Amino acid sequence: MPVCVYCRTEARRFPSEHVIPVSFGRFRQNLTLRSVCGDCNHYFSKELEVYFTRDSPEGLARFNHGLRGSPAGKNRSNRFTAASTEDAVYGARLALVPAADRRNVKYDFFPQVGFFCEGSTQCRWLTEDELTAENLIELSGFTHTKFLVRNAEEEQRLRERLEYLGCGFGPITEELAAEPGQLKKARVTTTFDSTVRRCIAKIAFNYFVWAIGATEFPLRTDFDEIRRYIRWGVGNSEKEPPFVRQTNETLVNPSQPRQSRLDNGHIVAITWNQSLTGLVAHITLFRKHNYKVLLCPKYSDVWFDFKRAHHFDLRTREAHELGCSSITLA
Repeated sequence: MPVCVYCRTEARRFPSEHVIPVSFGRFRQNLTLRSVCGDCNHYFSKELEVYFTRDSPEGLARFNHGLRGSPAGKNRSNRFTAASTEDAVYGARLALVPAADRRNVKYDFFPQVGFFCEGSTQCRWLTEDELTAENLIELSGFTHTKFLVRNAEEEQRLRERLEYLGCGFGPITEELAAEPGQLKKARVTTTFDSTVRRCIAKIAFNYFVWAIGATEFPLRTDFDEIRRYIRWGVGNSEKEPPFVRQTNETLVNPSQPRQSRLDNGHIVAITWNQSLTGLVAHITLFRKHNYKVLLCPKYSDVWFDFKRAHHFDLRTREAHELGCSSITLA
């Protein structure tokens, strides 16, 4: 019976698993594999990719490329946040919403309360979801508050929440009201956490499984560390070299005439490291976000020649293999 390349258990059902998540585009000649069991496939979709494809810079890129209707996730995740830099509401949490042309973004905001502490000209904003007993304990000693709301119903809801938590409002300096799109300046912050790293590692490992073309080879113990990290989040502590890291390195060889064809979409490539002891994947998503993935730090068997790369073109919606001379890998 076939064995899953992630959990290494026998299974009867192996649904189609895409190298590049479908959320990042559908491509002709797409790369898929049938070696990930149904349980792992479901877990990746519901527990990892749902956050990576929404609450990340790649999620915003999806919107810009017409791959989703909203520029940011609805769960107000701390992985991808925007905060106002305008004086009256400095630090207030914002949401990215589609502009009228559906091509650009504008800022909306969540109903929230700003807490001023003595001696500070800036406040800490808490959205309705963040109004918890734990967060309010940290704000003990605040002197006054601001309510950022769009209507009386939102204001009343915030007041009732604070009363329920036994929190006095302090002097209310002002109750601000704004319409979506009025706030023009913001600071966008993203978190490169384990969930994001594991999703990027999964793209790399999926491509490796597809590219190697052998059912049993990816099951070698050489790949157990990256396998456990992707499936269960095990390993890769702060003391260890990261499996996944951001990089400024580019995959495109500028001397090649085909460079102009590689200015959009995604690139996934795998080769040996410089010492020829381990396998490394290079991933570029939406031609802006570059990552390097350590698939195998030290290969235990005889070295063999291996170097493959694919470009997923978002203009033509085609996936095609790149010749080794078209890319530069380190």
